[in-house]
Amino acid sequence: MKNLILVALVFLAIHPALRLASAQDGSLEGRVLFQGKEERGKSADVVVYLEGGEAADARPEGPVPVLSQKDITYVPHVLPVQAGSEVEIDNEDEILHNVHAFAELNESFNVAQIAHMKFRRTFYRPEIVHVGCDIHSQMSAYIVVLRTPYFTKPGKDGRFAIRGVPPGRYTLRAWHEKSGTITVGEVEIAAGRPGERDVDFE
Repeated sequence: MKNLILVALVFLAIHPALRLASAQDGSLEGRVLFQGKEERGKSADVVVYLEGGEAADARPEGPVPVLSQKDITYVPHVLPVQAGSEVEIDNEDEILHNVHAFAELNESFNVAQIAHMKFRRTFYRPEIVHVGCDIHSQMSAYIVVLRTPYFTKPGKDGRFAIRGVPPGRYTLRAWHEKSGTITVGEVEIAAGRPGERDVDFE
């Protein structure tokens, strides 16, 4: 038992971000608007995220993000990931696809993918990576690589919530493929309670 406690203490020393209990974390909630109006469906492809605070020190955690090809469509159309994350790309169709990723700061790739084939790529640097298919020109997706782990996509109703955020001051930003990246402003995250701030692509 003593050995297990010692290992846990060493792990927490190496990963200081894990010292915060969930009760100490805050959150940010709000709506995504377009010129002051809600647009159902359109907001589902927006990425809302926080930068600053402890965001730069956090490391990718959780399950491997997946970009699938299903019914000759990339699912999801927009996939946000933290820089340093490995992404799995699956072909769920019964036909050949061609996964063509156009990157500037990460490695571009162009992979022929037979039915039910899977492969993985790691994205180390923040940028917007467009993914197409040279065989089916209508297929399009975006991998939004972020420095921060504090991000989310709104629901179809436009509401979003970023949870598990350590208290502090952050910059709220958002991205949409038609509008690009916007800076909403500074927000203060308080311990144990949600803050509120809407995002408006004016």
